[in-house]
Amino acid sequence: MSYDHWKTTNPDDEWLESSHPPGMGIRREDLSPRIKALMSPEDQQALGDISHGSPEPPKPPAAPPEIQKITKLERDEQRVFANWLLRHEAQDELSYDWSRTDKRSTSRIGKLDFVIYGAVGKSLHLEFKQPGGRVTPEQAKEIIRLTKLGHVATIVHSADEAIKLTESFFSEFLH
Repeated sequence: MSYDHWKTTNPDDEWLESSHPPGMGIRREDLSPRIKALMSPEDQQALGDISHGSPEPPKPPAAPPEIQKITKLERDEQRVFANWLLRHEAQDELSYDWSRTDKRSTSRIGKLDFVIYGAVGKSLHLEFKQPGGRVTPEQAKEIIRLTKLGHVATIVHSADEAIKLTESFFSEFLH
């Protein structure tokens, strides 16, 4: 779909500054000079000043390598688990919510990584942490609160552990 489609269907007409149209997955500031050069002149004009010689915005400083490695491993485990959940969701056996790992969350502080919903009002709340990783004080409070309310909320360290726990918890619904 063209920019004009989103421009005319978005009532606030500010998607470039605030977010992006559904499914686009790319922000204006993420466009590389190569991508900008491949755009039609009309799209370039619609996006505003994106002259080919303009420098890219500065990138934030990178996290130390040991932090990057831990984050990547945790994210990889979450993706494996999310793919497993997706297969079961496609069979209408459960539903789930997963907090994004690629950018800062807009959810309230302390929200756990996954919420898995089954039949009869059952829900399972999971927080992924690498071995040795710690939950934040807000996450610890959330786990306690959910447990007091009768939900199951816990920490897992791998996709395999999360899958086994989910299979056990929802055993009567999964095929």
